[in-house]
Amino acid sequence: MEKNKVCVFAPRGGEKGIVNLCPDGKVLNLWPKSESYAYHVYKPGNPGEGGKISTVPDKFTEDISLAKREGRVVEAIFSDVGGKKRVRIEIFSKDASEIEIKRRSNCLAEQISKTYRPKKSIICKISLDIQRGLQCGDSLFLADRPIEHYAKSSSMYDIVLVFHDSNGRDVGKLNYHIGVKEKLLRAKCSGYVLDIKILEMTGPPPGVTSIFDRREATVEIKFIKRC
Repeated sequence: MEKNKVCVFAPRGGEKGIVNLCPDGKVLNLWPKSESYAYHVYKPGNPGEGGKISTVPDKFTEDISLAKREGRVVEAIFSDVGGKKRVRIEIFSKDASEIEIKRRSNCLAEQISKTYRPKKSIICKISLDIQRGLQCGDSLFLADRPIEHYAKSSSMYDIVLVFHDSNGRDVGKLNYHIGVKEKLLRAKCSGYVLDIKILEMTGPPPGVTSIFDRREATVEIKFIKRC
């Protein structure tokens, strides 16, 4: 079996002092998720909210892009051994990727299937299509997908939750850490209806060049138990 390729580098170009907040072994957010001409590493969560740890050196860009093009797993982890702070990016081989994708898919499917009883609403941010003309107070609806769909997409640490408007059009995506996405999916699978309302809208997050055609919205998600 072909070995995984490992790229290790000292963090540079990130926010001041942020590396001191990262524990050893922390899984990081390699951005963007799609193939790109440059990559950056963030703390887990939405890159639009900040938390940049480092820019990935250009010499690793080609290998990362090739792996993404081929649908292989690429994982970024923070390392702090003896005060030496490093970012470790592991590019999985094709065989190792297939094994890892299956493992992650099974884990997520099991996690989502667990009964969940939400006690309060969730406030979070989603990116909306500028062309859809949405306004504060409008309702959104989580697109209906089987568990298997989300389990498969989780293989790249990027569950994509798509939202519709009242006309059934795709209008937005949830750019939030996996924990929030899991809660929404578990609630849906546990028999809850997601009541989603737009509270506030702003312009595109600064520095995120891949979503200039979108704007950020704060939404409240309430959970209503089906009778």
